[in-house]
Amino acid sequence: MVEHGSDVEEQGGGGGSAEQHHHHHHIGLVHQGIAAAGASVVSAVVVNPLDVAKTRIQSHVMNPEALSRQMTTPVLAGHGDACMSSSKIVPSGGAGAVPFRGTIDALTRIARQEGVGVLWRGTGLSLTMAVPMVGIYLPLYDAMLEYAQKQGTGHYAPLLAGTAARSVAVYCTSPIELMRVRVQSVIQHNKLDSSSHVTTDYRRMLPSNTNTNTKMPLASRVGQMKHLWRGVGATLWRDVPFSGLYWALVEPIREQLIPKDGPTSEWQVFEANAIAGGVSGAIAGAITTPFDVVKTRMQVYNTNNVKTFSMMKDIFVSEGLSGLFKGWSARSSKAVPACAIVLSAYEMIKFFPMGRYD
Repeated sequence: MVEHGSDVEEQGGGGGSAEQHHHHHHIGLVHQGIAAAGASVVSAVVVNPLDVAKTRIQSHVMNPEALSRQMTTPVLAGHGDACMSSSKIVPSGGAGAVPFRGTIDALTRIARQEGVGVLWRGTGLSLTMAVPMVGIYLPLYDAMLEYAQKQGTGHYAPLLAGTAARSVAVYCTSPIELMRVRVQSVIQHNKLDSSSHVTTDYRRMLPSNTNTNTKMPLASRVGQMKHLWRGVGATLWRDVPFSGLYWALVEPIREQLIPKDGPTSEWQVFEANAIAGGVSGAIAGAITTPFDVVKTRMQVYNTNNVKTFSMMKDIFVSEGLSGLFKGWSARSSKAVPACAIVLSAYEMIKFFPMGRYD
């Protein structure tokens, strides 16, 4: 979602068609990871305000009573989660909250009521995710794409490679993503750094902080740790289709924009990847928005092992189709610069020493 993402969780990059791999030299996975992470750092800072707006829009609940049936701690009390019960912070979707009218309204209201700096809340966590998420995802996509092409999978190669690589990256970064969404979803009512309170409460989810008895059963500790991966199922339902759609669109667009014969300039490579990344990210991001809404609700509120499609059904019944596509414009708007920056910068950084594609 990138959508990472993400949002880092949905930034695209790397890879390349069979024609492109024919024209450039290969570099090691470590160098590819460094290139990917470097590009994602820039993207994370640029798109963070849109990510905050998206999270706030999606976390707003039109029917708190319906959501409270799936929660351990009812949203009617004004708190979205037992782990966010500090009196200084509450989720933006609590009872009585005025819904945002759109992305621009969310950005302006958050900046006016809480301060411009709040729009960059969670940037540190996004940067923390950049190395494991993009550093794993993009190089792994490159390697798996090459392997899939050698196996004769044809046009399905980008889809298969993107799906597998994204699944691995999601599991590696889910705990950080959980905390990032919670940090972005809360309203700051005073000048105190509410993120510090979320961080303190987040630590309580760890087994070592839940019981002073060091003889706590292993099964209980494992069960407690599972909370750190809350919403990972919905994240996979969001990111795997996103990644598959993204690469299925990127490869043909990029092939049409990069000349097949003759030398290719750095600008042509940059332009082709930026356009392909931005267009593909916007389309894939909009289509997969319903799963992003479910993921946000699961991670912001203390749901009781609710399944992805069960929550999706409840949202549809209580809020209609528009409820499932809450924040789609912010999500697509975020994906355009995120995917364009990461894809183009990743390709350019990888081959900067080469100077040209030749």
